[in-house]
Amino acid sequence: MSSFLAMGTEWWIACDRPDLLADAEAWVRAAEHLLSRFIPDSLLCRLNAERIAEHPLLAAVVSRALVAQGQTDQVFDLGLGDELCALGYDRDFGAGLPVAAVRTLPRSQLGVHVDGTVVRLTGAGTMDLGGIAKAWTVDFVHDRLRANGATRVLVDGGGDLRASGQEWDLAGPDGHPFRIGDGAVATSSCLKRKWKDATGKTLHHLVDPATGQPAESTLVAATVRAKTAVDAEVFAKAVVIRPALLERVTALGMSALVQDRNLQWWVTGNWEAS
Repeated sequence: MSSFLAMGTEWWIACDRPDLLADAEAWVRAAEHLLSRFIPDSLLCRLNAERIAEHPLLAAVVSRALVAQGQTDQVFDLGLGDELCALGYDRDFGAGLPVAAVRTLPRSQLGVHVDGTVVRLTGAGTMDLGGIAKAWTVDFVHDRLRANGATRVLVDGGGDLRASGQEWDLAGPDGHPFRIGDGAVATSSCLKRKWKDATGKTLHHLVDPATGQPAESTLVAATVRAKTAVDAEVFAKAVVIRPALLERVTALGMSALVQDRNLQWWVTGNWEAS
């Protein structure tokens, strides 16, 4: 097993080809340097500044993010970079808690366009790929390991998991045990990445695109099981922001474990079977 810090979190990668573990870490670090908004010379930061960039991996992630916007009725929104910075989330949590000024911005009207390997931004605002970049990298590393001959693989990027080749027994949120074979799981919560603004109000990183402010919801956390880490991550975040999307989770063949404001846990009917 390999463990290391990247993308603001701890990664664990296990497979039956230990000779590939160094390559796997290199793939994660390469993706981070392309997709992070916290690395000043990353390709994403250059895209936000120059409004155009070309790279196949960036185009692939952005294309998938645009699909996620449609799947969630725009609850998942990749155009919240300015709003997150205005709330104080302008640095990696590993560099210390955000310090938020009391200010609000008009909602960004960011246009995102992908043409082949070229990504172009129009209108006001900046892009934040955040969780989907991490989940996409989890899937990417898993698939690369399998393509290079590994048959038993587990990739965990800060709780975004993708596994195959055997049954893996794992501990979920609050120690809830679960078993995963060929599939993925991701958790999103507004209880961990939180901070206070200058007035003492508690803020968190799950922003409701309808308001540009931290979501006010009946749920505080969601864990979603799906076929890919991207699907799991997108819907875990979207469900916390808009709990009505739980119906779509079930309709799409996924399952969820959710926590309400009273810290009680609930499951969709197919959680144990998935």
